[in-house]
Amino acid sequence: MTDGNFIFTSESVTPGHPDKLSDIIAEHIVAEILEQDPAARTAVEGLLGRGYFQVAGEVTTDAWVNVEKVVRGVALKVGYDDARMGLDGHTMAVLSSISEQSPEIASGVFNSLETRTGEAKDEFDKLGAGDQGLVFGAAVNHNKSFHPVAHKLAVMLSEKLWAIRNAGDAAITLYPDAKTQVSIRFEDNHPIEIETVLISTSHAPAHSLSDVQEFVAEHVIKPVIAEYNSNEASEGFTLVDAENYIINPAGEWNVCGPAADVGLVGRKIVVDTTGGWGRHGGGNLNGKDRTKVDRIGVYGARHAAKNIVAAGLADNVEIQISYAIGQAKPVSVYVNTFDTQHQPLELINAAVAEIFDFRPAAIIATLEPTPAALRETAMFGHLGRNPDGLFPWEALNKVDELKSYVELHKKNEPAIVSLWKHLKGSK
Repeated sequence: MTDGNFIFTSESVTPGHPDKLSDIIAEHIVAEILEQDPAARTAVEGLLGRGYFQVAGEVTTDAWVNVEKVVRGVALKVGYDDARMGLDGHTMAVLSSISEQSPEIASGVFNSLETRTGEAKDEFDKLGAGDQGLVFGAAVNHNKSFHPVAHKLAVMLSEKLWAIRNAGDAAITLYPDAKTQVSIRFEDNHPIEIETVLISTSHAPAHSLSDVQEFVAEHVIKPVIAEYNSNEASEGFTLVDAENYIINPAGEWNVCGPAADVGLVGRKIVVDTTGGWGRHGGGNLNGKDRTKVDRIGVYGARHAAKNIVAAGLADNVEIQISYAIGQAKPVSVYVNTFDTQHQPLELINAAVAEIFDFRPAAIIATLEPTPAALRETAMFGHLGRNPDGLFPWEALNKVDELKSYVELHKKNEPAIVSLWKHLKGSK
């Protein structure tokens, strides 16, 4: 990959995939809780199996939610209304084992280290991180979403499969469970060709494999690629379609969902973020309230990275933030531009430090997801899309501020600019 010529692959799944359905259920439970109690603390986990869903985790709240009703409702909405698919929302068992959050963790979060040591300078210093750990946020100039192209296309394919299935008037009856995968060929670090599209989709047994393959190629893959090139691709980044399609390589797929595999909350963390293009801290985003840095920290890092790329300061940006449990101030912030920066790195880092506040309470104040957003996040991923404007971390509202900061400080620091030009010219 060091020469800039490589093939990169990302995947996505539809909401009917057992792992993704588990995520969606967890998010709906949290949304129901937060609608009643915005200060609730949640870490909802879950296991989906043939005929049942097991809810677990820690929740601290005065709200009351009919968990069984929520779980059944999501299962039916996603399309599991037939026990032959391993799950029927009408008759499935719902098991619940939820305990209260540890009082020691709660104490550290709401009485931050800065507060306990008398170093809290404002309200944002009073809320400590809900856990220790590290998070990443990434952005790249491949398209108008500033999202890695392979993952963007994989998600668009999943969304198309889902739209066709829900319309219910297609020649092929698609079942809820499907996976998509896209491989992109890069030359000189630029995406130029769709090397391979792989889709595995469950379907009604009335359809032959060849019928499914022809339908998916003509009504899913080709329209999505055309849509991407017309509406999404950045200038100079349209893609050639090699028309190398692999559709249901294992053959006909009629036994799907929980009838074929168990599901678990948090097992699609790469699908939920950047499809592997950016690194991942390992923490699951779903089922968690706003104080959990696994979630809110990712949103903060993504927001900063996207605005940096949109401002033209770099073509490819990844930001790592690390946190200590109970401490408001991040332990570290690292901005990586992969040698694609168009301004001095010192200026980019200074701009990030000046404009973006990565303390959990500060991120919450500007990027907090609403209950309506929670119901959307798990569907097709938390990043790189903004359905109905519900994801504030996708907003390009810091572009002008970043540009202004850099221009101002370039004028005040000619020595840095001169050195930067010298170094850039000597490569």
